[in-house]
Amino acid sequence: MFLLISALPFYIAVFIYFMVSDIMKSQQQYPNPMGFIYYSIIFLSSYFISNRILFVIKNENWRYLIFISISAFLFCTVINIFGKPLLFSVAGPLYFISSLISIRKTGQKISIISIVLFLPFFIILIFLPSFYKDALPEMFYPVAIFIVISIFAAKLFFRFILNKNVLGKTIIVAVLSITSITGYAGMMNYLEFLFSRNDRLPADNYELSFQTMNDSIIYNVNWKGKIVVLDFWTTTCSVCFKKFPEFEEFYQKHRDREDIMIYAVNIPARISDSLPEVKRIVDKLNFSFPILYALQDYDYYEKVMKINGVPHLAIFDKNGKLAYSGNFNNNPLILVNNLERMIDTIQ
Repeated sequence: MFLLISALPFYIAVFIYFMVSDIMKSQQQYPNPMGFIYYSIIFLSSYFISNRILFVIKNENWRYLIFISISAFLFCTVINIFGKPLLFSVAGPLYFISSLISIRKTGQKISIISIVLFLPFFIILIFLPSFYKDALPEMFYPVAIFIVISIFAAKLFFRFILNKNVLGKTIIVAVLSITSITGYAGMMNYLEFLFSRNDRLPADNYELSFQTMNDSIIYNVNWKGKIVVLDFWTTTCSVCFKKFPEFEEFYQKHRDREDIMIYAVNIPARISDSLPEVKRIVDKLNFSFPILYALQDYDYYEKVMKINGVPHLAIFDKNGKLAYSGNFNNNPLILVNNLERMIDTIQ
C-alpha cells in the first residue's frame, strides 16, 4: 500500500511531462530517460528501506514520524521533475506542514523531528551526489536551507498556537509565503549563476564562416562596428526549437536597430545535416529571424568556441570580440546573463 501511495503520483507526473513535451515532433528528441530511471530507483529503494524500518520499529510515534519523513521526500522528488524553482517554492511549505503534523502527533523534540524529516533529502539529493564528478548537489542547497528554516518555523508556529499569539502566527505564514513565491525567481537566478560560473570566453584567434539561406557566404571578421547576436542550434535539439519563439520576440524588438545583427546559426552535428536539409526544416518554421548555416562542423565549435551544448548564445561586441558565450536566457525574471540586459551594456 505504501508503494502504491508513494509511487503513483510520480508515474502520473512523468506521464504528464512526456505528453506535454511535444515529443512527437520530428525535430525533437525524447526527454532523457536517466532522470526517470534515477527517480524510479529512489522510489523502489525508499519503499523497501522504509518497509523494513517500519517493520522493525514498534514505537507508534517513531513509525508515524518516519512515514511523514519519507512521504515528504517522495513528494519532493515528484515536484523536482518540473524543475528546481518549483521545488524550492513547494518544499518550504511542505516541510512546514509536515513538521506541524509531526510535532502535534508524535510529541518528539524539534531537534529529533528536524533530523528525521531532513535526513532523506540530505542523503539522497546532497550527500550521495557529492561523490559523483559531474553531479551538482549545489543545486539543492537553497532548497535545503529553506527546508531547515521551515522546520524550525513550524516549532515556533506551534508555540504561538499554544500561546494564542495571532500576530506571531501571521508573521511566520507571511514570511514563508513571500519566501516561497519570490524564491521561485531567486532559484532561477541561482541556477543560472551556478551553471555559468565556470564559463570562460575562448580566445579570439579563430575565423567563422557561414552560408545564408540564399547561398551567400559571410564571415565573422566582417562584423566589426556591429553588435552580433548568434543563437546556435542543431536539428536534433528539442530545446532549441522551444526557444525559437523567445528568439523571434527578441528579434522583432531589435530588428530595426542599425547597430545590431541577429542570427540563428545551425551547426551541422550529423552527416545528414546538410544545407538542403536545414532549408527544408527552416521552411516549416514560421519565424522571421535570419538563419545561417555554419560551414564548420560541431567539433570545430566545441574545440574552438567551447560550445558543449545547444542552444548556445554568443554575442560579439562592436570590435568583433566575443563578449558573451553561454546559455540563451531572455526570461525577465532572470537577471543573471539576461540577453536584454547584456545588449544594453555591450558596446
